[in-house]
Amino acid sequence: MLEFLKDLMFPITMDHPFFGQIRYLRSVEWWETERHEEGFSGALSLVIEAGPEGPTEEQVRFYQEVLAWYRRGHPELQPILRDLWSNWSEEGGEEPPADLRSHHHLAGLTIPRQPFPIEEAEWSISVQPTYDDHQFTFQMKGWSSWGHTVDG
Repeated sequence: MLEFLKDLMFPITMDHPFFGQIRYLRSVEWWETERHEEGFSGALSLVIEAGPEGPTEEQVRFYQEVLAWYRRGHPELQPILRDLWSNWSEEGGEEPPADLRSHHHLAGLTIPRQPFPIEEAEWSISVQPTYDDHQFTFQMKGWSSWGHTVDG
């Protein structure tokens, strides 16, 4: 409780060379920020699991690799996104579009403390569908989703 109050009243901030202005939350031991990236519709919410020393170069590289994977079409998520389309879209009775990328905007992700080897990294990624007010968050191990939540 005390750490939470410290975070509220006396935030620790850092101007990181890559992520820009970030804020450290002592109570959960991570950094958070929002970042704008070319080609994405809005700010991406980032949670960076790191101590007070801040994010590492490996975490920056992981972030860049996740963005590249997402831009390539994130094929591992497509079957799950098709199921979510069927369950949540008003057009659910129709066949989902072949390419669902334009219907799901990247909203945010977590960057793990140990991002490499990437096949062992545990992280999450969130997308905002254009057809519903919910947010879908996928729990990942490497490039594979092992679960997801629907919030909203």
